[in-house]
Amino acid sequence: MSLEKYIDKWLEIGRKNPWISQAYDPPFSERSFYECSSLEELKSKFVHCNWCCGAAFVLGDLCFISQGEGIDEWLTIKQDTSFDSISCAHIIERNSDFFDRMIARIQALTQEQCAKWEYWESGVL
Repeated sequence: MSLEKYIDKWLEIGRKNPWISQAYDPPFSERSFYECSSLEELKSKFVHCNWCCGAAFVLGDLCFISQGEGIDEWLTIKQDTSFDSISCAHIIERNSDFFDRMIARIQALTQEQCAKWEYWESGVL
């Protein structure tokens, strides 16, 4: 459901990103997106950690788009607000519970709060 609601905006944001716009094998398109059914499924995708540039994973109104070939840098978008690049696999490997709390905080905050990076807890990794 969220994928259908936001995909046009996520495509627009991704195509404006200097790294994602360079994706060519495969090109960044509607086919780049995969909607995860749970946080655990999303985490399993990140720890695979060898995704092509432009691979995108969705959980609710959150979208994560790979910004390079086989690297752990994910453009992070809530609804229609792009607000950070997160090294998801690195965080999960260091502290999976912290990652869970971070995602829960992002889900609970407004787009404006995310844009101000108000989702980070004190004592970041």
